[in-house]
Amino acid sequence: MAGPYTVDAAAANVVTKTDLVGSDCAPTVVGQKVTGGTFTVPVAGATRFYRVEGPRPATISSIVQTGSSVAIAYTLP
Repeated sequence: MAGPYTVDAAAANVVTKTDLVGSDCAPTVVGQKVTGGTFTVPVAGATRFYRVEGPRPATISSIVQTGSSVAIAYTLP
């Protein structure tokens, strides 16, 4: 999507992953898949808009303000 977007260096991103196992149902981990995460940004200054960009569409699952920060959680299919 085009736009005047920039990466917010103040955002702290924590990614949630799940292990992928082989097709033979053995417990061997063959990779990982990102299933979501949370990024935390400070509440200060002008109004900001955030976009989650990744290889699959993201769904915002919660937005919680704690003190001077906001945590935005998201999930990926």
